[in-house]
Amino acid sequence: MSFNKTVMTEEAIILAGGLGTRLKSVISDIPKPMAPIHGKPFLEYLLSYLVKFKIKKVILSVGYKYQYIFDHFGDNYKGLKLLYAIEDKPLGTGGGIRNAVDHINNDHFFLLNGDTYYEVDLDKLYHLHIKEKANISLSLLPMEKFSRYG
Repeated sequence: MSFNKTVMTEEAIILAGGLGTRLKSVISDIPKPMAPIHGKPFLEYLLSYLVKFKIKKVILSVGYKYQYIFDHFGDNYKGLKLLYAIEDKPLGTGGGIRNAVDHINNDHFFLLNGDTYYEVDLDKLYHLHIKEKANISLSLLPMEKFSRYG
């Protein structure tokens, strides 16, 4: 299968504005995407993943204590341009997306949750999305237990 004719999108949104109430006892007073995993904030793993797929710009949809995120990453991470769509009040998932999409310059972009990581070949996902002329494409994993997600 060859995908040479379509250039992959270079933009992504990461939803990183939640309160992280279920993790309060573990991470206390920092945004959930900044939870330390092996000495690095979880968000750093997501950003590194996007760099691997040559994403150039990420809009971080932030809210609760977003300054922690900005102070750590600033406006650049390993050549990845970071922009911040700041929620003055919690907007929920849809509101966070709507707030961030104003910073997107293309018709297609990736959307990630700031507290979820799993390996997906973004090149294949994007090119399948284009090939099928889809309005939206999702990458999902089968699960059996959902109670920890509220």
